[in-house]
Amino acid sequence: MNKIQSLNKYFTYHKKYLLITLNLSLLIFVTLEVMIFIELSEGYSKYALNEQAVGASGGSWADGDAGTYD
Repeated sequence: MNKIQSLNKYFTYHKKYLLITLNLSLLIFVTLEVMIFIELSEGYSKYALNEQAVGASGGSWADGDAGTYD
């Protein structure tokens, strides 16, 4: 119990530094998450999604063959 009380006193006196450390950690974490999201989402461009949706027929609605289901 004495260790918990001493830890509580330490954080009480150094509250500003604890908050700065937590905010910096959160900023670094969010930055890394955004970097990962951007890296993963670059592979899913509109063209790549359109090609996946077309399937084996090879045609696309942009080619003018809309409505022809083979």
